[in-house]
Amino acid sequence: MRQILEAQEELLFFICDVREMKLSLDDLIAAANVGSRGQQPLWQHPKIRDVYFISNLKMVELAAKGLSSPIFGNMQVRVFGTVEKALEDIRRILESE
Repeated sequence: MRQILEAQEELLFFICDVREMKLSLDDLIAAANVGSRGQQPLWQHPKIRDVYFISNLKMVELAAKGLSSPIFGNMQVRVFGTVEKALEDIRRILESE
């Protein structure tokens, strides 16, 4: 994944659709640690402009809010119920630039 990111000329929107996954609280904590902390956190990669999660679970929304804390690097993660809604948000952002 890092090689793909490094090869990009423009910043990317990272969309992770977790609607079909069976997630526990432990799974979310582990994912948050891998994605946002450590020496090379993927979601904090300089080529990633914004991170989006696709889910209808309240637990995922709460986890996304938790990522905005200093321990997780003050990440701003967006959560939408469908990929289409996330893409609408991305289009809105791009059109406003």
